[in-house]
Amino acid sequence: MMKTFSMVAAGVACGWVLTGCGATHQAVPPQPNKAASRTQTSPARNKSTATPQPTSPSPNLASQPNGTSAIKTSVVTTTAPTVTGPFNPVVMQAMNYVKVHTQVALQAPETIAIPATSRYLAASATASPTFYRVNLQLTKTPMGLNNPQDDSGVNGGLADVLGGFGATEYGSPSGAAATLHQLLYIQPPSSAPQTVNLGTGLTGTRWNSGLVEWHEGDWTLEVVGGSVLGDVQKAQEVVLYLHRHLLPETRGVLEVLNAPDGAHTTVIWQEGSVLYQADDYHSATGAMEMAMSMREYPSGAMPSMDAAATFSTPEFAGVHVRRLTGTQIVPAIAQGYQSPTDKAMVFSSKAFVPLEGFSGYLDGHSFVFDIYQNYPNGLVLGASYHHVPVYFGPGPSPVFSVINFTGDEVVLGNPAAGSYMAINLMTGQRTVNLSAVLSLKGYPGIGLPSHILGLPGTHYSPQIAYPQDPS
Repeated sequence: MMKTFSMVAAGVACGWVLTGCGATHQAVPPQPNKAASRTQTSPARNKSTATPQPTSPSPNLASQPNGTSAIKTSVVTTTAPTVTGPFNPVVMQAMNYVKVHTQVALQAPETIAIPATSRYLAASATASPTFYRVNLQLTKTPMGLNNPQDDSGVNGGLADVLGGFGATEYGSPSGAAATLHQLLYIQPPSSAPQTVNLGTGLTGTRWNSGLVEWHEGDWTLEVVGGSVLGDVQKAQEVVLYLHRHLLPETRGVLEVLNAPDGAHTTVIWQEGSVLYQADDYHSATGAMEMAMSMREYPSGAMPSMDAAATFSTPEFAGVHVRRLTGTQIVPAIAQGYQSPTDKAMVFSSKAFVPLEGFSGYLDGHSFVFDIYQNYPNGLVLGASYHHVPVYFGPGPSPVFSVINFTGDEVVLGNPAAGSYMAINLMTGQRTVNLSAVLSLKGYPGIGLPSHILGLPGTHYSPQIAYPQDPS
């Protein structure tokens, strides 16, 4: 049975209508309160509401002005190519076109996962006052922005589609939320659900008709379209990745169409009246990396660390602060130390693998703050002051980031789960009241800052450098 579903949330969602993997395509970007559609062979599913089809004609990308030459990329892993500045020049080229054609608050990704290939990255862009879309593609020859040849049989085609990103603004936050809800799959009543273990303590629901669904914070995540075993395995891969990384701090939907030619993945999240989107035609990890690296454009930071006067939190009182990783980490907790609040938690370097640490001086005495991986339970914190342990226990959630150092406290958070906590580095006292901790974040808005706040002269990423899972 053929299943028609909204392109804005499923498969490649690159602004093309697909009649099957490897089929022809044409540009049809989604519009406010409307969504382009595509037909794909998959198990039958029903949407909660019907999705209206676009009534406006497709824009002619060939008529748009060409930009400068695309930038050649040559990498061997799925990491962003090395470029000057936070954004890839091809992305900047597209966004500089977009920003004069739309009124939507702009965001663009700093990270684009390029497959192991030596090709050129090219972009096409389209925009209206309430919408913009940038499609990314690998080409065999350099192409400028909106070049009509980038989809030709010689230079492009679906096999070279990388993905894309964009946003659509709706009339109100409730309108954006309603559209986000419409993107979810609803199983037929006759399809019996089953609980499935997805790893890292999470469980989901699967249906034999072809869907795995689970929730993390305000996010709903779904894998569809493959075999029952294949969908579960793909869901487990996504869960493991998100055990170490954080999606944007808001409600959202992540959809994976598990197809033979790749995991066509779309990530969509709400910020006020706007739905932002990032997608990868072949890789779930690539789509998540792109979504997690979305930043305001053209500033490229959330917020700029050059504007220290905009911070509302006190300056960190620590001096001679160092950030340490690997064997350089100073132990905050001694072997055999038993947590005063959880007698079953006894420290050992094998059970609690040090990942990241900070040391310095507060009020004339040394402090040490460490983060450990207690696999598979998540992250655990240890802190000592004047060589005496003051805290050994969990963080705000199994996975989190270091956000800010302010006064004599460190602020930790998992924006995707809405979980935050502050720890006093001298006493070990925890602050878990949400409003109290949010006042210590040190930056406005949704998501993570570009780097840890409160440490002058540093640009440490808030993402912890995780080691490989123990085998």
